[in-house]
Amino acid sequence: MFAISGTLSAKRKDIDIFGAAFLGFVTAIGGGSMRDVFLNLRPVWVNDSNYLIAIFLGILIAIVFNRQLYGYYRTLTLFDAIGISFFTILGVQKSLNYESNVYAAIIFGMFTAVCGGMTEIFCSMRHH
Repeated sequence: MFAISGTLSAKRKDIDIFGAAFLGFVTAIGGGSMRDVFLNLRPVWVNDSNYLIAIFLGILIAIVFNRQLYGYYRTLTLFDAIGISFFTILGVQKSLNYESNVYAAIIFGMFTAVCGGMTEIFCSMRHH
């Protein structure tokens, strides 16, 4: 969902297909990758190609069905919100599994959920 969200956001800003794909990718993996780097771990998508396949499928769906997906904006926003809450919990849990203190785990949960989207927003703002 984050790959679709990031790609659609880029397309709304008239960013070319390569920029849109990049922003879709960053939105999907940015937060978890940042968390993993701070935890001295290799980001999971580096070792598991299933993540990359899912991201590329999301990007492809967003590019091919760009106009049709605009009609589902509210539904996509709902799934985006569900994804944010899921990734917050996932980030906290992974941080605790790697012996972070509770306060750091909360911050890592926030990183996991929002840093990819924040990077996407910053990049799309800087485009114009």
